[in-house]
Amino acid sequence: MKKEFGKALRSIFPRKLKEEFPDFTPFHEKSEMLGSGERAYYFQASKDVKIFLLLVPNIKAPNDFTLEIGWSILNRFPKINSKPYGRISSGRGEFKHPECILRLSQLWSNMDPWWEVAPYHFGTDWQKNYDPVPKEEAVAKVTPLVVDAIQKFKFFGHPYLLEFLASLAKS
Repeated sequence: MKKEFGKALRSIFPRKLKEEFPDFTPFHEKSEMLGSGERAYYFQASKDVKIFLLLVPNIKAPNDFTLEIGWSILNRFPKINSKPYGRISSGRGEFKHPECILRLSQLWSNMDPWWEVAPYHFGTDWQKNYDPVPKEEAVAKVTPLVVDAIQKFKFFGHPYLLEFLASLAKS
């Protein structure tokens, strides 16, 4: 992601998240599961249960980002083989896993949509990828995408995670 967009994203996302979900706080512990540029936020649901929301910038297409959600009933960041780890199922079989990370977009799409801040230029326009972006322009492009991403979390991810927590109470 262009540095100007990345800086805006890292600044705007936590503020907007705090407005909608004040109980989510930045996760500062080190984890080999967090990729370059990724930011994790968590909610301590109980003594041993952490609920996670991950901000994931796309390292392949430099101006995109997505969100991932997950949990650990072991009071840590999920230690899994790869991210995202699982698939969301209608029967919620994934709730049986003590740790899981899933792509948020699975809750509303069979595709893997990402929020695109700006197109990546190929061919003869490739040099545009390195043109500086004024801070105001970066903020103007990133803000509505962050708002949309948090709204998707609010309407899809948060209820799903509450469903997971309810499943723990039943078991």
